Amino acid sequence: MKKFFLGVLAFALFLSPISAEEWSGKGQYQVDKNPETAIKSLDLDMKPDGRFKLGIDLSGDGFYIEGSYQKVQGGAVLTVDRAFDTGKVNGRALLLDGADGKPAHIQGFFNYPEQNTFHHFYFPQEWATTYVDTQHTTETSVDWNGTYQGVLPCADCEGIKTVLTLNSDYTYSITRTYMGKRSKSFSHKGGFKFVNNGSTVVLQGVQGPSMYFIGEGYARQLDIDGAAIGGSLADHYVLKMK
Repeated sequence: MKKFFLGVLAFALFLSPISAEEWSGKGQYQVDKNPETAIKSLDLDMKPDGRFKLGIDLSGDGFYIEGSYQKVQGGAVLTVDRAFDTGKVNGRALLLDGADGKPAHIQGFFNYPEQNTFHHFYFPQEWATTYVDTQHTTETSVDWNGTYQGVLPCADCEGIKTVLTLNSDYTYSITRTYMGKRSKSFSHKGGFKFVNNGSTVVLQGVQGPSMYFIGEGYARQLDIDGAAIGGSLADHYVLKMK
């Protein structure tokens, strides 16, 4: 009987309406590894049917993200599936309640396949410097295992055809073919690990570039220091999942 009562109570709490919350203060919003933009305010509406809508005001340049949520102890996990009114995205966010039981802090990310961009946000700013969401990371929240392929820039050839496979047992295989009159291919296999709070994979024992930022459906090759490659060819260092 006790378990039944607790189950009914939990179900009732999950279905109970959550009123809209408006936050004003200072947060940060970032696209890929470009400079951060200040968040002026947030407007969160969590519906009783399990859907949410979060408005983000970037000092006049505002937009919405939408999705579903699941209440957990001390807050909620948000699954983001839409942004910019019509764009389909994939992402997660963690919402934490304050001492009064109302939403107080939020941090999350989403991938926007239409523009091949990765977005990250946190609010308020000072909270993000002390809290890191280790439960809901790219490693745990994105379907990363599979094969990625594409043609990456090359300084002295026509391009590097790259096929990278990440397996669920944390092993990889990669083949790089240097395209041109004297095409050469090099293949490697080994293990890999996630770093940078579960957002980047490091291929172990490979010759050449070994770090890739992983998003929903793509892998972005990074430089030897683990930073995004800039310049006019920045968008060409991306492998798409098959």
